[in-house]
Amino acid sequence: MGCHAHHAPAGQRVDLAGAASGDERIDVLARGCARIASCAHDHDLPRFRDPGACVEYWLEHLEDPGEPVPACLSAAASCADVAACLHGAPSERAAAFCAAHPETVAACDGDALVSCARDDPSESTLTLCGALGATCGEVRAAGGLVHHGCLAPSLCGADVTHARCDGDAAVLVCHDQVLERAPCRPGTACHAHTDPDGEELATCEGPVEVTCAKVGDRRCRGGSLVRCELHGHHAREEVVDCGALGLACGDVAGRAACTAGEAKCAGGGPRCEHDALVFCAAGRTERVACVDLGLGPCETEGRGPVALCGSGRSRPAPR
Repeated sequence: MGCHAHHAPAGQRVDLAGAASGDERIDVLARGCARIASCAHDHDLPRFRDPGACVEYWLEHLEDPGEPVPACLSAAASCADVAACLHGAPSERAAAFCAAHPETVAACDGDALVSCARDDPSESTLTLCGALGATCGEVRAAGGLVHHGCLAPSLCGADVTHARCDGDAAVLVCHDQVLERAPCRPGTACHAHTDPDGEELATCEGPVEVTCAKVGDRRCRGGSLVRCELHGHHAREEVVDCGALGLACGDVAGRAACTAGEAKCAGGGPRCEHDALVFCAAGRTERVACVDLGLGPCETEGRGPVALCGSGRSRPAPR
């Protein structure tokens, strides 16, 4: 079983524009995903902490104009860049507040809601409640549990749990008098509807949708991958044209995926071979030299059951 090795200048960005074939596209993504997984935090989504899962996700979302994360990560040349893509631009105000209050999960700083990241204050976020027509305050839930949020009692009554549209651009959700705003992705718009029980609902939807029954179902339809994805309170089909990526739709470890041909490996966690990271991506065994990413040697200590390149960033001790 051959490995595909990558050697590139340290800190090189992942530029897909020059990828001439499906094989090359997977190689380029493998290099980018090795950096992403090595830089990701323990609380990041699993698809960004496993380089093989990252490649699969990226292949399936590269052509989605409403998904900004792959485009951002394609330009990431450092762990700081990766953090900005996964968590947004850092808020100096939130970082300073959370550094001064190390045991805080969420709190009010004036009229701003601050949510503190568990292991890195620089990833903490800040929401200006006033911009939502709300004020920051405490909410006491059943059982006496206290949490903080943007409170809007005039919009969200004590017993109101519903979602409505903020024009076409976003969904406004009320729960326990707390108001949250979720922007719609580009190419989608907010649509309001009422379910059979009378509950007010709103979801961001695209112009054309095909509903499906089993969330998580994946199958090949010709050269395309068809996935059943949950969106709000309903599921819809999402189609990935593998052929447009220079790939085919096939079977990888018992599930449909975009591949460069017959699968030569079947997943499994990444491992170290000397100072290189080796993992299965789209049915191919990939080998990425950590030094070529501007990262430290491949390591397993403190990473649980997987291997990753050294990010130069301290990780919290296991609890």
